[in-house]
Amino acid sequence: MPRKEKRQNDMSKKTGASAGKRKRTWIILLIALLASVLVGGSILLTDHYKTIEYENYIWENYSVTVTLNYYDGTRKMITTLINEPVELDTPPEVEGHTFLGWEDSRGALLQPAMITAAATEEYTARYIVSLDTVHHVPYLFADEHGFFHADDDLTAGDAVRMIWSVLAEHPEPESWYPNIGEDSVYALPAAALKTLGILDGSRFYPEESITRGELIRMLAAFFPPAEKDCSFPDVREGSDNYGAFCTAVERGWIEGEGRMRPEQQITRIDAVRLMNKVLGRDNAPETAEGQIGGMLEYMPGDAYYLPLAEAAVSHTCSYSGEHEKWDTSEPLETLPEGFTLIGARMYRIDEGGHILRNTEEDGFRFGPDGIYTSGNAELDALVYEVIDSLYSEGMTREELLHELFEYTISSFTYLRRTYYKYGDTTYAPEAAYVMLSTGKGNCYCYAGTFCMFARSLGYNAVVYSGSVGRDREPHGWCEIIIDEVPYICDAELMMRRRTSGGPELDMYMKRYEELRGWTYVRYV
Repeated sequence: MPRKEKRQNDMSKKTGASAGKRKRTWIILLIALLASVLVGGSILLTDHYKTIEYENYIWENYSVTVTLNYYDGTRKMITTLINEPVELDTPPEVEGHTFLGWEDSRGALLQPAMITAAATEEYTARYIVSLDTVHHVPYLFADEHGFFHADDDLTAGDAVRMIWSVLAEHPEPESWYPNIGEDSVYALPAAALKTLGILDGSRFYPEESITRGELIRMLAAFFPPAEKDCSFPDVREGSDNYGAFCTAVERGWIEGEGRMRPEQQITRIDAVRLMNKVLGRDNAPETAEGQIGGMLEYMPGDAYYLPLAEAAVSHTCSYSGEHEKWDTSEPLETLPEGFTLIGARMYRIDEGGHILRNTEEDGFRFGPDGIYTSGNAELDALVYEVIDSLYSEGMTREELLHELFEYTISSFTYLRRTYYKYGDTTYAPEAAYVMLSTGKGNCYCYAGTFCMFARSLGYNAVVYSGSVGRDREPHGWCEIIIDEVPYICDAELMMRRRTSGGPELDMYMKRYEELRGWTYVRYV
């Protein structure tokens, strides 16, 4: 064989052998890499040419770090392979606060706590002030007259005040809503809930009604998100209400079947029932009427009575199983029994401090709302329109009565019309309706109008059709009886004197013997 051909043949053999060795080396390396993925750690590969060390090769190129930031400022770092599952810790309890979950760098709350480590990320433990489920503090408040208005819509102001009242701690507000004066009862609760992230926006309108969905969203924000998804016919997944309603169903606040009605206005009593469930106070308590006090609108046996008492009366209690028994309480104020003017309306209060409804006593009739009624709804509306225009907060019944007498004198025009027969004491409603609806009338209309005003304030007022003066002119006037003493109130005669320019004549709350020169004759 020629030397040249022999040399080329030898080189081919060497090249083939070298290629074979490289191929075997890569096969060994590939097997080692696969083994490293399965068991982790470092790899040491050796052949008769060289040693290749791949110390932590896989960790450096295929690992991620999960950092957990705790409430107290400490940190925990977890290094793991990419796409490996990582269980996040449940951090230590913080007094007065609830752990909601781990928040990622985008502000999203993780649920559940097991994640797949897809990238290096930091998570921060998110807490919120807890709702107080231990102390049974009041969170529902009556108006200035003692009414709870259970069937009225819940306002945004009422909602934030209710929630603020049951916070385990009250945070210092970071900012205040500029459209609410700081002296408002809603200013601090709204500012505190804004600090907690429950409210947002630059304005807060406490008088606006809120929906069922809005209230449930606010309450659900104090608890970790639901662990399971739900299906609702009227709450779509991904909507603002979805997560909150899942939480409410999971925690047993609401039933999970049927329509959720998130856009429906919620009443005060429905809000109370929901809040009582959230706070674990929804079992009918064992308590005495004296421990509750005078709940004006409702009495024992009414469906609203115990739920409202649980929400409105501060109390301590003990339990037998889940059954709640009140031990001590701070009862609501009880009004004295009898006729009582509350604001500009007259009611009859029973011995327990409750309003009587659909009843008649001492000639006074009380309707389904407990307010005095003449029996004529149109007349009542006219009477109370005037009363409301004259009443101001803090005015006494006597002051309001005098204002109504002056109003009767100065607000109508005299017009001759039918006289009532002597001895008639029943014409007041008819004559008052004529005067109030037309603005005109004769002496009987003046008498009847003031009589209806006085009776609406709880005065024992009557009218007479008789005569007055030496000539015994037919005349009508009103009489108010106090402690069995009759007092004349003659608005028409005072009106005549004022419009004629004569000397001032006082015919308000005068005893008959004080007006001897006028000679009133009742003809009864």
